[in-house]
Amino acid sequence: MNQNERPFFGKGKEPIDGERYTLYTPMISELEKFFDECFDNRDPGAIVTGKPRYGKSKAIGYLVGKLIKEQGRKFPIFSFDIDFMERPTESRVWTAFLKGVRHRMSGSGNADDKKERLTTFILQKIRRGHTNRAVFFLDEAQYLYESQYKWLIALHNALIKKGVSPFFVLFGQPELGDRRGTFMEYGKAQIVGRFMVRTLDVFGVRNADDVMTCLNSFDITEVRAGSGWTFTRFYYPRAYDLGWRLELEAQKVWDAFDEALSSAQIGKLDDGIPMLYFTRAVESIFRKHSDFSPAFEGHSKAVWAEAVKDSGLALAVQYGGLEGDEL
Repeated sequence: MNQNERPFFGKGKEPIDGERYTLYTPMISELEKFFDECFDNRDPGAIVTGKPRYGKSKAIGYLVGKLIKEQGRKFPIFSFDIDFMERPTESRVWTAFLKGVRHRMSGSGNADDKKERLTTFILQKIRRGHTNRAVFFLDEAQYLYESQYKWLIALHNALIKKGVSPFFVLFGQPELGDRRGTFMEYGKAQIVGRFMVRTLDVFGVRNADDVMTCLNSFDITEVRAGSGWTFTRFYYPRAYDLGWRLELEAQKVWDAFDEALSSAQIGKLDDGIPMLYFTRAVESIFRKHSDFSPAFEGHSKAVWAEAVKDSGLALAVQYGGLEGDEL
């Protein structure tokens, strides 16, 4: 790949389209440490909780990539999105999990047949990976009822009997942490001990240092693997070649978010600025204010204020948008 040639994504397309990239953020750093500690300790389960739009789903993708890099492509990793069920049944739950692993026979048979089929499928993947371990990521786990945890216990126990050490990582909104407290209060140790041994609360961008870390990710993350073109280089090629980096804008970016929240009479957000709105602001800068001049030395405060407005953060907070479904 010619690293001197700017990557082409198609007419009218850009590397930021579709939000397919993942930044290395302070939250991802904390999550990585948390995951490594749980994994190395062979904990059976952990929960990661936080409000919507703080990057939990993106974090799962990061951890999957990390596992593949460290353990190899054959290492058994299973990722499921938990859908809300008003009246969950065992059969419907096993069907959902079979669909999650893309099994061709997800709907046939009774609950016992489906559970056996799922267990067999998982065990086959584990044997092919030449390991006795497997990691399960469950997103939107706040939707799980107590009955569903009991069925997951049955799967957990079936794997243990076959000599497998499963690790379940549940991601969900704050209600998931509340559910753990309720289980502990009412003596549901069989659930907490398998799926909720350790907990981590996610957070967003909390200060100018966090902003610098996130902007640095744009400086070092390639728009296409092996291209040599980072996001900053792609949008500011000549200034980048002369040493300019997006992280130099950190204080201006933080001030722009701070002033926008203050102007809307919102004040500081306890969990920091959600990653969704932070990246939207940066993407707005890329789309509207990319620069191919070697004389470029950074954006004005007014330009960043416009980008923060474009992100929609203030309106989202005012109208309860941080409490909705995960995006």
